[in-house]
Amino acid sequence: MSITFSVIDLSCQQADQSFFQPQISMATVSTTKYAQLHGYSEFIPSSPPKKYRKATLTGVSERIGFTAEETPRMAAGARYTWSGFGEFDLQGVQTASYSKKFFAQCSKQYWPLVPLQLNPHAISPSGAIPPTYFVGYCWPADLSSCPVCDPNINNWPFISDQTTNVLQLDLAAFLYPVNSPVATATSWSVNAQVAGLTALSSPPHTSAGSGSFYNVTVGAQTFPAESAFTTPPLAFPVVFVAGYEGAYINFIDASNYSAVLSEEYTDADALANAQVVVGTGATTQNAPRTTGFVSVYTTVDFTLNASNLIVGRDYLITVDLWEKATGVSVHTPKQYGFTAAATSHVIHDSVPTPADNHTITVRTPSIAFAP
Repeated sequence: MSITFSVIDLSCQQADQSFFQPQISMATVSTTKYAQLHGYSEFIPSSPPKKYRKATLTGVSERIGFTAEETPRMAAGARYTWSGFGEFDLQGVQTASYSKKFFAQCSKQYWPLVPLQLNPHAISPSGAIPPTYFVGYCWPADLSSCPVCDPNINNWPFISDQTTNVLQLDLAAFLYPVNSPVATATSWSVNAQVAGLTALSSPPHTSAGSGSFYNVTVGAQTFPAESAFTTPPLAFPVVFVAGYEGAYINFIDASNYSAVLSEEYTDADALANAQVVVGTGATTQNAPRTTGFVSVYTTVDFTLNASNLIVGRDYLITVDLWEKATGVSVHTPKQYGFTAAATSHVIHDSVPTPADNHTITVRTPSIAFAP
């Protein structure tokens, strides 16, 4: 008869652990959503600012000009007409456009130069620093202009659609008093007019008063005037107004038009239609928009792969969750304990969602035998 013994050498157990040193690796998958608002910006920004998918425009801005002669003759006519609506879909694609149509007496669009105004009662008709141009000019005797200047506004030729679908640009037209627009976040309107006197640039000449005196009325103001003779004779009449010689146009810019925003593009719309980018980053972020129109949200899933394990032994995996923000830097360890059922083990987890304008990074994975 024989006897068989099984012997366990407890003193060698530590040596076995030293031989089978556990290994750990980490793989991360990041998903970033860029949630952008699309559409038209508010006229008076909110905080954070908003966008609207639809803008409805209507109305006209018109310029009519006359010579400063004792018997005025029409010397300018033009208008902008707004109609329709512009609209964007939820993906930010423009699906409709309003129109800003420009009509003028002179289809050649010859606008003479308006130099620095010597007459202190005269203005630059664009509101800009001279030199500028007098839009809407039409004078048959001027060979650079049109041979016919029809006074009937219904007969003015269509020049172009000047729509840009940028409201701040498209609502620019002829002059109006600076404080006349009425604006809210979602509406803008103006119903006002400006009466102005401006002098056009003239070829070199000499002039003399004719001795024929009269008054020129510009809006609510009246100025003494005198007709003039020029050498050589000029195509456009020159007169003296308040003692200053010039090729004057006495004009009125009348505006009555508006824009209304509707169909707000919400942050929920932006998130539902966000651009998604998948990468290998290890940092979550929560960056809702504040002054802009884009929010950025990043989530991170990570996988911990443990290997070279001893079956039946207990292990402890640790990762560092590093939270950062302005004035914030906090390290928080997170641990995962398990008993090895095989020579490898896999753990799946996600990085927590940080507070607004914070980030959290998963980093420095480590593994050790459980105590």
